[in-house]
Order: sequence, then C-alpha cells, then structure tokens
Amino acid sequence: MARLILILALVAAVLLAAGIVARLLAPLEEVAPRPIARRGGNRLPDSIKNVAYGLLIVLMFGVVTGWLGGL
Repeated sequence: MARLILILALVAAVLLAAGIVARLLAPLEEVAPRPIARRGGNRLPDSIKNVAYGLLIVLMFGVVTGWLGGL
C-alpha cells in the first residue's frame, strides 16, 4: 500500500513539473489570466457538481469505515 501511495505521489510530482515547464514555454498570451466571470459565467453544470459531491461522500465514508486506507 505504501508503494502505491509513493508511486501516485511520484506521478503527481512529474505531472506537476511537466505542467509548470509547459506553462513556462508557452507564449504569454495563452497563459495570461482571464477576468473572473460574474454570476452565471463559466460555472460547472449541476450534474458534474452533484457527481463530485457524491464521490466526496463515498470517499469520506470509505475512509471512516476503513474501506479506503483501512487499518
């Protein structure tokens, strides 16, 4: 289990480093910050928010019961 967590941490670190390098090499116009959208702007659809909330509840339940990261 510890190896799996270390491998996932390594993959996350590699992806983070690759993203940083890609942003540094991209033209400035592509990475310039966009203005914050006001009400009704680029929000996620309700279905995606509901699925994410459900997955969060499942994750919390799994951790509490020991199903994920169990002892």
